[in-house]
Amino acid sequence: MKTLSPKILRTSISSRIFGGDIIQNNYRSEVVEEIISIALPKGWCHCAYDWASWDFEHQDGFHLEVKQSAAKQTWQAARKSSPRFDIAKRKGFWNGSDWQESIKEKRFANAYVFAWHSIIDESCNHFDVQQWEFFVVDERMLPDTKSIGLNVVRAIVEPCRINSLAESIESIRARVNL
Repeated sequence: MKTLSPKILRTSISSRIFGGDIIQNNYRSEVVEEIISIALPKGWCHCAYDWASWDFEHQDGFHLEVKQSAAKQTWQAARKSSPRFDIAKRKGFWNGSDWQESIKEKRFANAYVFAWHSIIDESCNHFDVQQWEFFVVDERMLPDTKSIGLNVVRAIVEPCRINSLAESIESIRARVNL
């Protein structure tokens, strides 16, 4: 039997999960959040751990939530799909291991980034940042629903690419009074 050091095990698992071009749903968010983390300017902290109610926090207290979807999945033949993103209001949020109850149901992020990967042919690569579209939406523009479809998101805001993502986020942050 091979020696299974933590390093060997970590490398093996990482290769299995992230070694291909198409990333499984429950791990793809890690890729998208890393893309956004690298695109953001100074002053932002990636804080998406476990059941966090937002994924990034600016030093001024602005919260950013990331939602992602892709047309090509690991578990299905390539086909166009119509994604839905969870935007439900919550009764509170987790602060580490402490539950913080809210007086009323609300969304705890000030803005949402909806990331969409539409490529379904053999060029599909979830690691290719140029293949992603990003829709940055002020939370106040979202409908009072539990989820939102891509077509509704498109009706609210035009998509941007990675090179203008930070500018789109900062534009909304500048308009929100905290």
